[in-house]
Amino acid sequence: MRATCRELSARAPKTYVRGKYETWFLVEFVKRAVVHLKEAAGALGGRVDGTINLERSNAVMLLASLAALPESLDLFLQQFAR
Repeated sequence: MRATCRELSARAPKTYVRGKYETWFLVEFVKRAVVHLKEAAGALGGRVDGTINLERSNAVMLLASLAALPESLDLFLQQFAR
C-alpha cells in the first residue's frame, strides 16, 4: 500500500483519474481504504470506530462542509448579500 501511495503521489492526479470518474474514484477509494484500515486494526487487536456512509449520491453533500470556501467565491457572494 505504501508503494502504491508513493507511486501515485509522484504522478499528476489527472494521469490516473479523469473528469466524470473523479467522484466515483474518491468514493470507492475511501470505502476501500476504510475496509483496509479496519482489517489492519483488527490484525493488531484494535478496531476502528465510526461509520462512513459515503456514496456517489451523497458525496458532494457530505464533503462540501469540509471544503474551504474559495476567497473569490466568498467575495462574489458578499457583493450580493449587501
